Amino acid sequence: MMVEGVDGIRYYSDPDYMMAIQLRGQRWIWEYVPQDQLEPEEWQVWPDFQNFYEAGWFGCPIRWLPGPLEKTRPMPLIQEKDRFHWDVPDPLKGNLMGRAYEFRKVMIDRARNMTFEGKKISVGAPTGTDGPFTQAYLIRGSDLLIDLYKDSTFVDKLMDYITRGIILRMKAWMDLVGIHYPADSFGFADDMIEALSPEQYRRFVLPHHKLLVRTFSKNKKPNSIHLCGRVQQHLRMIHEELNVGTFELGFPVDLGLARRELGRNVHLIGNVNPTVLLKGPVELIEMEVKGIFDSGVSVGGYNFTLREGNQVAPGTPLNHLCAFYNAGVKYGRYDERA
Repeated sequence: MMVEGVDGIRYYSDPDYMMAIQLRGQRWIWEYVPQDQLEPEEWQVWPDFQNFYEAGWFGCPIRWLPGPLEKTRPMPLIQEKDRFHWDVPDPLKGNLMGRAYEFRKVMIDRARNMTFEGKKISVGAPTGTDGPFTQAYLIRGSDLLIDLYKDSTFVDKLMDYITRGIILRMKAWMDLVGIHYPADSFGFADDMIEALSPEQYRRFVLPHHKLLVRTFSKNKKPNSIHLCGRVQQHLRMIHEELNVGTFELGFPVDLGLARRELGRNVHLIGNVNPTVLLKGPVELIEMEVKGIFDSGVSVGGYNFTLREGNQVAPGTPLNHLCAFYNAGVKYGRYDERA
């Protein structure tokens, strides 16, 4: 899918190449992928270090590999807990964030006098977060799950350190690009909470999510969260404790159950299995979409957006995406029953 033959090593080391690949990818999506939204008035590029930009900033060694971008990944930073230095890196220029800072400077310079397909180009910045528990897992590795039972004091210290660092970095980048905070609402992610029980989430993670929300949201409007994986056990708590009114959910979540638990006013986004989209056949794709609408997720009005389960796998045939879209048109009707 999207841009074929991307050189991962070059993408992560050459800002001009990264910019060109992103522009080609966006153009391809708007030309070929059926969807119900308008093409943007301008393109946006950004220093893109996928889902390891925060871990790389905290100091995780990165395993840079050629080929598909997802092959490059962070390696655990904390092997020996008693030897870890608890210093927060420079929020703009520390470790991998320094490369992001320099890439952004190059992109701004290139975009100043450049258009692509007749449109201007803006440059984004790493002002968000993939979540403190996800970063804790990347920094500590799978040993973190053992620490939850054997060394809760260390987990608390690590979560405090990470959340403090995330807030420092986000504020620095928001100040740099002129984003005012707190805003009326705030959106973030934290996929690895799927590994936790509700009791563990409340004990180890919820206080840090609350701090992020207090820092960046006025709560004038409902907040939003992106969650991959099996997170059904956390949805009601997140909704009630964090004023989250929009959930982007992966395919393991039962959307009908989520609707019944969260009520008709919460906006749910999701969630056809990427493997079904990849392998098909088109009849199965249509059945999956029909099953989503039959679940009752769309009861209550304009509170549901049909989308893939947070991923479209490379190599997904276009006719499968068209079948997905057409099934949404066929079955996607809001049920106004209470």
